[in-house]
Amino acid sequence: MSLNINRANKDPFYRYKMPAITAKTEGKGNGIKTNVTNLLDVSRAINRPNEHVLKFFGFELGAQTKLDYKTDKFLINGVHDPAKLQNVLDIYIKKYVLCDSCLNPETTFQFYGKANSKKVGEIMKDCKACGKLTQVTMGDKLSAYIWKNQDEYLNLLASNNSENDDSKGKHRRAAATASENIQGGGVSISDIAKQQQANQEEDEEGLVADEQLEKDLQNLEEEVDSDLEFANNDDWALDLSEDAVQKRQLLAQSQPLSENLQILHRLGEWIENEDPSDVDIYKKVISLNILADPKIMSVIIQALVESEEITSLTEFMTTFIEEHKAIFVKLINERESFETQFLGGLERLVAGKYYEEKQLLPKVIIQLYNLDIISEDTILSFYTKCSGRFVEKKTSKELRRLVKPVIEWLKQAEEDSDEE
Repeated sequence: MSLNINRANKDPFYRYKMPAITAKTEGKGNGIKTNVTNLLDVSRAINRPNEHVLKFFGFELGAQTKLDYKTDKFLINGVHDPAKLQNVLDIYIKKYVLCDSCLNPETTFQFYGKANSKKVGEIMKDCKACGKLTQVTMGDKLSAYIWKNQDEYLNLLASNNSENDDSKGKHRRAAATASENIQGGGVSISDIAKQQQANQEEDEEGLVADEQLEKDLQNLEEEVDSDLEFANNDDWALDLSEDAVQKRQLLAQSQPLSENLQILHRLGEWIENEDPSDVDIYKKVISLNILADPKIMSVIIQALVESEEITSLTEFMTTFIEEHKAIFVKLINERESFETQFLGGLERLVAGKYYEEKQLLPKVIIQLYNLDIISEDTILSFYTKCSGRFVEKKTSKELRRLVKPVIEWLKQAEEDSDEE
């Protein structure tokens, strides 16, 4: 049985799911304990270390806990039924997982303060969906534990994205991601078969998507003028659909909240709250002395979308890009790093606010190219490498698959130009 990670959200089509907690009682008398039998899967679903979840159960229930990876036992002293544990988990998710702004669970921890200091600093939840940084309530026992063991958390987070872990790192990663632990984690042959079938179905869906995008691209090419450039009109964009919810981003996961990031954060909030003109935005960037920071592009594009309540990719393409072209071009100034950050901000928007319209991403890229906002070289370099820099790697791979026909079109146009 699966549940919505945010159980206050009753939408049956809610994207973020977790398994319902399962538990069994072990032992007798004073030695009786509750074993949370699927803690690995629950922790993986909410993207938090097993230690954090188990410690929270212990703190909330006033009971000692024990975590043993060798036997895959996650014990809490006393008898605790699954429904009770599920309610406690909801409290943990609200405090330590959900973004306080958009209530999305796509968050990671950022630590602000001196790690080796006796004084506990701040723990922020960095939301990959809306870009907001919201503070974890400090003073709780678990918050103190997380702060004290932040290096362990950051190393585990880094190991989840690394393909060259040492043996200890691999063990910790396997413990934190049960469905990937095929070698010794108790995964049955049927589980492996199901995973292989799911992968095959995903690949087949990808092929179908690629074929459809190839057709879409061919239709777009019919609108190319004699110089092999797309006609600069909105006709080809009018058949797009609508979707919901996203704001902006600051930076990739697992990095300290520097002074510069705080400035970028304030810039994003100022744009969202004040709805300034492009001229005012440019003056603000100058006054903050961050004109040379490429990350302003990622912040600005997402903050503007939130400020102007651009709720569909159709509106984004037909009005938003044209309206703000001047400031985009002026700030980017033909610099690849700025173009990359711009595409990173767009990637987060598509992955969050416009996810249901992701099939339209190729048309957005083509428009940015035709308007001379993003160069051909940057498009090729950005979309030919899969990265977890702005969104999860799985989503990054999915978006690059969608943009593949555009990449092929650009390469072909370049070859044709060389031949001429």
